[in-house]
Parts: sequence; structure tokens; C-alpha cells
Amino acid sequence: MKHTFCYFYLEKICILTLQGMTLKKISCLAGMPPVGVLYSWTKRYPVLKKAINMMKNHRECYKVETEFHSKLNFIKSCYL
Repeated sequence: MKHTFCYFYLEKICILTLQGMTLKKISCLAGMPPVGVLYSWTKRYPVLKKAINMMKNHRECYKVETEFHSKLNFIKSCYL
């Protein structure tokens, strides 16, 4: 199956990278291109490489926010 770089992949790769996944792990998910394709895209499309680096730099913020919302939802559920 031939994979063509598009906004769908850009968004999906960014979200998964933010959640802590590597390109190697992302490539193992159903519907995602092989790791070699992902790496070639980072060389061919600077926007992808820049987006991945930005997501890596914001992983800690994502983790803190996720934990905060998890605790907030738990507290809310105690009062419902």
C-alpha cells in the first residue's frame, strides 16, 4: 500500500508523538506507514520534522494537563 503524506498523517503523528510514541512505534499501528516512510517524510517535509520536535518539547505539559483532567474528573464523579 502506498502512503501519501497529507494532513491526516501530520495530525495523527503529532498527537501520537505528543503522547510519547516514537516513529517506530507509530509505524506499528494499523493504517500507519512503515517506519522508513515516516523517516523519509521527516526529511522531505520540514513541517513534519518541526511539528514532531514541537510535540516532543511539549510532552511534559501534555502529561501534567492529562493528569490534572483525570483528577478533576474523578473529583467531579464523587459529587454526582
